[in-house]
Amino acid sequence: MHLRKKPIRFFLTFLFTFAAFIAAWNVVGSAYGSLFRGAGGMMAIATGPWSVKYSRQLDGDVHHDTQMLLRNRRDSLKRDVSLSSRRIAYMPTAFLIALTLATPVPWARKRIAMLWGLIGVHINIAARLAILPATYIAARGEDTSETLLRKLEWVLSGSSAGWAIVPLIIWVGIILNYALPNANADSQQSDADNNPG
Repeated sequence: MHLRKKPIRFFLTFLFTFAAFIAAWNVVGSAYGSLFRGAGGMMAIATGPWSVKYSRQLDGDVHHDTQMLLRNRRDSLKRDVSLSSRRIAYMPTAFLIALTLATPVPWARKRIAMLWGLIGVHINIAARLAILPATYIAARGEDTSETLLRKLEWVLSGSSAGWAIVPLIIWVGIILNYALPNANADSQQSDADNNPG
């Protein structure tokens, strides 16, 4: 393929694939949200007397389909937080998949890159689900570390495109350190085979 066509093909493949995932949310969103809430319940790390429970937010919109219920067993203090399974988990996963599928490397390399990419993005999701309660339990911001965690969480999922930061970093790391170097080696070997003299 001509070198000038590769960026165009990359962009169009990425755009089509990502758009397909966004459109699919209307079909799979409900089931995906249930899986997200189940995973949240398993991963959440309670802090002190606080208990954590995830439930469906019945009056939520497309961006907030999950409610994190925080209860303090000591003084009955309650805190309810609206979350988005779409922004926290679905969009980063779809973004990583679309980038990887669009990357112009052989399919053998692409499958391995996809595997490591999905592992990386789901480790990130699991870690965020584990620390989410702590970011909201901070009492009126007295705890500086938890306040910083909450600001970081807003950057990663509250801002309009923050959900793309982590999967983009994961994709760049995997592609630069694994897929592209091996793809270049394959290309050089192929050239050597075609030009033995």
